[in-house]
Amino acid sequence: MAYRPPHLRRGGGGGSNNTGRNDSDSYSSAGGSGSRPPSRWSNVSTSTRDTPPSSSHQQRYSHTNSNSRSYGSDGYSRSGSQPQSSSNYSNDASRYGESSSSSASRSSSRPAGGTSRWANVTDASLRAPAPGPGRRRRPGEGPPSTPPPPIKVAFFGDSFVRLFGLIERPDVMVRGFKGASAKGLGREGNENRDTIRNFVDGPTGKHLERLVFVFGSVDVHLSFYYTKYVKGQDIDLDDIAEKYVDFVADLSTADSSVKKTIVGVYFSPLADADVGPSLASYGSLTEEQAALVSGSHDAELRNRQERVLAFNNAVRKRCEERGCVQYEDINDVMTDSETYEIKDAYKDVSNHNIHIVWETTLLLWLDRWSWLKDLTPPGFSEGLQRTLETYLKTKPWAERTHVAETVGVDGAVHDKKVNQM
Repeated sequence: MAYRPPHLRRGGGGGSNNTGRNDSDSYSSAGGSGSRPPSRWSNVSTSTRDTPPSSSHQQRYSHTNSNSRSYGSDGYSRSGSQPQSSSNYSNDASRYGESSSSSASRSSSRPAGGTSRWANVTDASLRAPAPGPGRRRRPGEGPPSTPPPPIKVAFFGDSFVRLFGLIERPDVMVRGFKGASAKGLGREGNENRDTIRNFVDGPTGKHLERLVFVFGSVDVHLSFYYTKYVKGQDIDLDDIAEKYVDFVADLSTADSSVKKTIVGVYFSPLADADVGPSLASYGSLTEEQAALVSGSHDAELRNRQERVLAFNNAVRKRCEERGCVQYEDINDVMTDSETYEIKDAYKDVSNHNIHIVWETTLLLWLDRWSWLKDLTPPGFSEGLQRTLETYLKTKPWAERTHVAETVGVDGAVHDKKVNQM
């Protein structure tokens, strides 16, 4: 089989529709899930790490790969952004397609070989009213349910937003839209746009304190090539950035003090020689079209990173003009200032994966945002070490090892000697 890049596999690339931690688009610490509205990029998974459909790679980056259909309602290219799968790349899916970052841990918490204490509880008994004063609970009747706490922080984005799902709290929601573009959010009638509006306007948005948006990677890292090499047109990243910011700025919240933040697009972690094969693996281009990219200046690292800078600068400028949206990125910390190359601590162990490593990148955000760090429990970095080790075990075919395997996640980020690599 043709190789599929990681970002496409997060949700189900290759011969399997399971490329990430889960194949669902939304999840929260509370375990909430939502049905994802179709989008042109719904088949493209910017979230797969670089492995074809396998239980674990598919959960991190879920996509489907097919260069013959359109990318959902955002429609930049053919359907399927998940990398082609091969026997060597079958375990990268678990990270990028999971519906809830906490669901796996909950499901595995039941004692092996034991009987659940709720085994005798029927649906009817769960629907029965909770016992009131003076009435005993009937046999088989479940305990009164406790409503979940209101959501205070909500993250929305493409597959790159899923790293925030490592923070498991019932008042934090992470909603990822497979292959969603910033361009789509700028169009009336776009399903992702409507889903976000309905959440913010509805009962779920009444207690919001923060909204964080992570879109644009599809436009810069995938749509650019599809628009140029398939449609023969130039993509207008300035217009996309402006309409994206306007959508966020115009969201009406129950409390005017709700803070809105847009996270800039991450720099590309790919080597020049891997750009074309990665696009083919994700299904963004055919192998013939990808070969044209490989032989062009568009595949050169500096040109790719300057494209990211141009989009991010347009987003930053519009945020300043609107005044009510904050812009943030951490590319300066993740990247060598002279070469524009992503540091090893944030690169996946798969050469074709366009995604950055969740755990080390999340530590950078905890350093940047004190409010986010306050949401994490003691020993959180040790937990990140465990999730990364679990992820890496699913990729025995990886082209290289990750620096955190030697010095740990915290060392990979904060050790000055290591962080220079």
